[in-house]
Amino acid sequence: MALTHRKKRPIDRNLEIVGDTRLLIIATEGRKTEKQYFAQFHNRRVQVKVAKDSGFQLAVSNPCFETWLLCHYILPTITKSTCQKITSQLSEELKKVHNSGYNKAKLNSEYFKPYIKQAVQNAKQLDNN
Repeated sequence: MALTHRKKRPIDRNLEIVGDTRLLIIATEGRKTEKQYFAQFHNRRVQVKVAKDSGFQLAVSNPCFETWLLCHYILPTITKSTCQKITSQLSEELKKVHNSGYNKAKLNSEYFKPYIKQAVQNAKQLDNN
């Protein structure tokens, strides 16, 4: 294949320079919901790949990813509870706000996008460290 025809890549010159982390790894237990959520951040520097079992040991801060999703709407009060209870509470919040329940296999990431700043604030309040 000849190298004379290269695909043009867009250059976004309007971005302000921001000091950020070059590599951020988010390890999750799920394969669908988490990938669907993070795919909403369309950026050429963001790559969403399914975390594979690599034999690593890690500390878990919350029982499930749904805790993070719930932070988009409220400050969770049942973080020490089971994932099933948190998922149930998330479904209740989604019904209140969007008149739709929670579907783990088909996450509507548009429901969460406007509330990301709120989620960060709530998650910071949950972090004891």
